[in-house]
Amino acid sequence: MKQKRYWLRGGICLGILNIILAVGSIATPACGDLLAILFELPGIPFLFLFSVITEAIGWHVSVRIMECQVLFLFGTLGYFLIGAVIGWIYGKIKNRNKVAM
Repeated sequence: MKQKRYWLRGGICLGILNIILAVGSIATPACGDLLAILFELPGIPFLFLFSVITEAIGWHVSVRIMECQVLFLFGTLGYFLIGAVIGWIYGKIKNRNKVAM
C-alpha cells in the first residue's frame, strides 16, 4: 500500500524554509529585517501562549532571555503546522480527483 503523506511533506518543507529564513536573517544584514519578520511571524501566537502559560504556573521567566530560541522553536512549529494544513488540503484535492476518475 503506497500512501503519500502530503501533510508531512508540506510540514517538513515549510519547517526547512523557516530554518533557511533564520540563517538568512542572521547572515544577510542588508535584508535581515524582512527575513526576521518572516521568520518570527508564525511563532508569535505560540509565544503569546507560552507567556500566558508560564505566568499561570508561576514561572517568572523573562522571554527576552530566551527570545531567539523560543521564537525559533515556535516559528518552526508554526511553519510546520501551516505546511501540514496545506499538504493535507493538497492531498484531499489530489485524492478526490483520483477517485472521480
